[in-house]
Amino acid sequence: MAAVVIRCRRPAAGHRNGRRANGRSPLAARRAGLNPSPRMLPFARSFPGAAMNEADSHWTAQRKTALVLDLLQGETTMAMAAAQFQLTPERIQGWLDAGRQGITQAMQAETEPAGPARGDLRDLIPRPFADHGTVTVTPEELLNTAWQRMRAHDVSQLPVMEGERIVGMLDESDVLLHVYGDEARFTEPVSAAMVSRLDKVDVHAPVEALLPVFDRGHVAIVMDAGNFLGLITRIDLLNHLRRRVG
Repeated sequence: MAAVVIRCRRPAAGHRNGRRANGRSPLAARRAGLNPSPRMLPFARSFPGAAMNEADSHWTAQRKTALVLDLLQGETTMAMAAAQFQLTPERIQGWLDAGRQGITQAMQAETEPAGPARGDLRDLIPRPFADHGTVTVTPEELLNTAWQRMRAHDVSQLPVMEGERIVGMLDESDVLLHVYGDEARFTEPVSAAMVSRLDKVDVHAPVEALLPVFDRGHVAIVMDAGNFLGLITRIDLLNHLRRRVG
């Protein structure tokens, strides 16, 4: 009887059963640098980071979230992560606990109302200034401090405050354009790079008043008789519209 030869197609180079040759899945490989897309899960903000020291400065909320996701999905273990990133198991466990708490809070936010409706733009502000929810900076603080604060809280802009009064806005583009070509400018004050012409919207204005602000690429600064209430971004408006659908 003639021999029957069965040829098995070999996996593509670098992949085995959907995993790369280094043993990490494509999902884990994408997170190998632990620097994921800014559109991470909402619980990224669960990680405290306002007072990061030099050793912690590169562990942003997004990177911590990526590591926690890998742990929860079984892509790595606490021992492996501790060895790879030179972290203590206690530190990783703290992030893991914060991540689990953040997941719970994010899921509750999907089903629970944000608070009593007021019938004005306050219904769209996710982090009111009066509740100490808005992450801010002062004109005298250094640009490096402001940049670290943006990274720690996973935000792309900061209101510049003098006490209770908003005097400017600072976003990632402002910082980038100011320090590009001369990194020493990170040590300059926020006032050197902030924008002073602000897109203020009255709290009683219709929602439609936000659209021209967003069209200019800005965030809406909500005011009530001269008092700063908070910021509204495009995502905040989208979340508000989605909640109205039910």
